Formats: sequence, structure tokens, C-alpha cells
Amino acid sequence: MRSLEEIRALCDAATPGPWEWNTWQYSIRCAVGWVGIVEHDRKSDGSFGDINADGELMAASRTLIPDLLDALAAKDTEIEQLRDREAEKDARIAGLMVALGGNQEQERIWMELGRKASAA
Repeated sequence: MRSLEEIRALCDAATPGPWEWNTWQYSIRCAVGWVGIVEHDRKSDGSFGDINADGELMAASRTLIPDLLDALAAKDTEIEQLRDREAEKDARIAGLMVALGGNQEQERIWMELGRKASAA
């Protein structure tokens, strides 16, 4: 499997999108010209696949893949922010426990129980 960085580099190096599927010439076009022609061979069972569905997917992938990478990066950022908030919450709880007379061992046990409950 390719890394996300490799996938992003492939997208960045490709002819800019959007691309569009041309059903009457079985080709993919973009703003600067033709990107490719799609040919279909028979499958092992002797049938043909759906050339139009394949062409639509290939053409859509030019903008779809970068959009998916952007959405994934946004989710990664959101996860990191939630982890930071969780750490801040844990620190506040630990501070309150110490202020209420708890000791460090009690604090450690409390935090471990909280992590286990969050993971469940």
C-alpha cells in the first residue's frame, strides 16, 4: 500500500483536474486536452465490464482522491485536537484530586481507570 504522501505526490504531479469522461470516444479529457483512452478486454468469464462506469471512476478520481486526502487530513487534525483536550481534562482532574487531598498513587490509578473507560 502506498503512503498518503506518495498518493498526494501522484495527485500533485498529474494533469490538473477536473477530468471528464467522454462516452462516445471512450476517453478522458481535461482542460489541456486528452488524458487517456480506455480500452476494455474481456474478463476471464468472457464478459466485458462496464466501460462507462470505469471511465467515470477514472475521470472522477482526479478530484476525488485529493478531496479524500483533504478530508482524512482534517479528521487527523480533529483527532489530535480531541487528544489535546483529553490531556487537558486529565491534567485538571489530577490537579483537583491533589487539591482535595489525594496522593500521586491515587491520581495514577484514577487516570488509568479513566483511560480504560474512554477506550471501552
